[in-house]
Amino acid sequence: MLSKSFLALCFSLVLLIGVSEAAKTYQQVPLPSSIGPESFAFDCNGEGAYTGVGDGRIFKWQGPIHGWAEFAVPSRNRQHLTLASSGDSTGRLMKYDPITGEVTVLLRGLRFANGVALSRDGSYLLVAETSRNRILRYWIEGPRAKTVETFLQLLDAPDNIKRNEAGEFWVALNNGRSTPLFRQQAIALRLDGEGRILEALEGNGLLHSVSEVEERNGILLVGSVAMPYVGLTQV
Repeated sequence: MLSKSFLALCFSLVLLIGVSEAAKTYQQVPLPSSIGPESFAFDCNGEGAYTGVGDGRIFKWQGPIHGWAEFAVPSRNRQHLTLASSGDSTGRLMKYDPITGEVTVLLRGLRFANGVALSRDGSYLLVAETSRNRILRYWIEGPRAKTVETFLQLLDAPDNIKRNEAGEFWVALNNGRSTPLFRQQAIALRLDGEGRILEALEGNGLLHSVSEVEERNGILLVGSVAMPYVGLTQV
């Protein structure tokens, strides 16, 4: 769940901005001297959100009074733009066993392997292959175990994939541009378990280069590799 402080902020902001039936309205939560709230996470105690930014730092939400605070600096060297444009196909999907420390390669030859999301029943997982504009489904259990298929072919580049409580998937669409081409451009898709598009989320000219959409308690948190803020709106 969202931390109490972050959830309170989300709802107070949404009450201030309102939501139009015709188009989503977004509130911007600025980051401290950085761009790219690339993804979001909440810890086992419900604290957060945590988000990684473009220079490699991770910030943690400390409440409406203190805002974002630096939490960790795991990396200062990101080469995602070079990798995306190079045509590199050395990406892999790997499984890690935290008990034995064993790493197993499940898929090889991926072009810019990106977001991964497990299905609600654990029978398969989705992985974004960004440079090929597609989402793959790797079967973990059942008669098709250890096989892979194209889940959905897209026109835009998929980024992170997050599952919501209903078992649906939010797929961020990262156009790689500094500004959107038009207001009605889709920034994310909500998919069912068969790859059918249930909703196309528009950025209304405010959000671009979207890297993740996280749905929590009726709120959508929108991250980007290029924006200096987190976007918030109601589902």
